[in-house]
Amino acid sequence: MAKTKGNYPAPLEILKCLEHHPGKSRDEAIKREIEGFTKLLHSPEARQLIRLFFLMNSYKKNPYSEDLSEAPEHLSVLGAGLMGNGISTVSIDNGYKVTLLDLSDDALKKAKKNTSEYLEKKVKRKQISRSDYQKLLNDLQLVESGEPVKSDALIEAVFEDLELKQKILKKWSEHLDSDVLIATNTSALPVTEIAEVCTNPERVIGMHYFSPVEKMPLLEIVKTEKTNNVALAKAYDIGLKQGKVCIDVSDGPAFTRLEF
Repeated sequence: MAKTKGNYPAPLEILKCLEHHPGKSRDEAIKREIEGFTKLLHSPEARQLIRLFFLMNSYKKNPYSEDLSEAPEHLSVLGAGLMGNGISTVSIDNGYKVTLLDLSDDALKKAKKNTSEYLEKKVKRKQISRSDYQKLLNDLQLVESGEPVKSDALIEAVFEDLELKQKILKKWSEHLDSDVLIATNTSALPVTEIAEVCTNPERVIGMHYFSPVEKMPLLEIVKTEKTNNVALAKAYDIGLKQGKVCIDVSDGPAFTRLEF
């Protein structure tokens, strides 16, 4: 009850079967379990869990896959703070090469240390080998700069300041190829206002990760009226490959209300 809060009847039904079985024949025990299973199968909890299963599976698919001609492989992440570090870590852990950029060498060193500790835990749990650990760490390139670099997609994760994000992404958009995805990690700032200062605003999108990025499964993909399906396809592809549950929402005041 401490773990299920009374919301899952199956563990309690199992305990009832265990209490029933001693001294009973195999046939009597099987009959009791069939009765318990049948009751659970027709319960409202089962119906909701089945519904949840199909909903979760539906969110594992890219609804814009037909618009994805080439999947991103190399990501630039701008900002080595908590969010940028987390985004970089889940990205290399899922097959991406990442260039993490920040103006602070200390922030970059701290980010690498955090990523190393995250991967070290996976080694201890035997989820990855020692050679995998080194390979993944090598996929993370640290650059003490804010200057644009060549990559397939940019994910900006600097402070939640509209003018700062506009200034940075305007500069990057002028130097990146027109088909490179530009994503801003924001929980509330208007993505439309960020996109309108950029060249090719149709490829600008919001990608709202939740903290800590390594643990929280949800990713909100925030589209503006100008966002095209190619940008949506790339954002979904990145999020799904990172192991996230992706939902796309329209830009607007308090768009994060949709997560509830």
